[in-house]
Amino acid sequence: MTTAGSPELSVVVVALGSSASLSAMLGAVTTQHGPSLEVIVPATARVHRLLESVGDVPPTVRIISLGDEDEDTWRLRARGVAAARGTIVATLEDHALPQPGWAARVVEAHAAAPHAAIGGVVEKATPDRAAGWAMYFFDYGRYIPPQVAGPRAYLTACNVSYKRAALAEVADAWRVAMHETTVHFALLARGATLWLDPSMVVRQRRPMSLTEGLDELRTHGALFGRDRAATLSATGRVMRLVATPAVPLVHLARSLAHPIRAPHLLGGYLRAFPTLVAFAAAWALGEAQGLARRRSRRAGA
Repeated sequence: MTTAGSPELSVVVVALGSSASLSAMLGAVTTQHGPSLEVIVPATARVHRLLESVGDVPPTVRIISLGDEDEDTWRLRARGVAAARGTIVATLEDHALPQPGWAARVVEAHAAAPHAAIGGVVEKATPDRAAGWAMYFFDYGRYIPPQVAGPRAYLTACNVSYKRAALAEVADAWRVAMHETTVHFALLARGATLWLDPSMVVRQRRPMSLTEGLDELRTHGALFGRDRAATLSATGRVMRLVATPAVPLVHLARSLAHPIRAPHLLGGYLRAFPTLVAFAAAWALGEAQGLARRRSRRAGA
């Protein structure tokens, strides 16, 4: 239950792009109708510069000033979530704008079901460059509509919400750096349900270069590998490490389902395919590095 003076929903926005993308995000989220909400923007010096370019920031936005050592995405998200006062805590990234009705649907979905985490789908905003299309298919393929509501093993950090009480139970998994895979594995280990609700919609476009995409996916692959290694025996870790050369093929085979399920995306998929191959290889390299290093169960270790 919401306590007096606290919002129903806290929305943590991580700024990854330009002042234009941050301005668009703040406009999209602060004009949501329905629940009482606060918008939290964790801000390093870089983000403060973006906010200065944005101009007048709506009064419902809380700026959490951080040191530049917190610049990486996961530390920014952790600091924002730690400051949240809402009964429900959602995370967004500035390249994926919540569509009208998103906030109301988040609150309704949590009121209707006991699920610890409820996430939504990711539509594609067009036009975009080949690297942007490739990142969409690679990183958000599991969330491309149409989707059927139900339990999932994964939810995306750019469109996910949590009961704050559930987050408190796994605080060690996100207190330092909030990587969604780490948090979701911790929730699943406690018997919680991750639920996909197709009525929670964000629309994504993130301009990026090939080099930026390769670096990001190698980094994400390494984090995934380290998280997975922490749940495996030594033998299981070695077996998964040996199998990593096949990981790009698995990703590419899985990606073929996207234009089949959503034929209007076929042109973007064909344009993205060469870049998608490179992205899959970068992820596999990172995953192998993460498996080899192994991560302790405490996030940020």
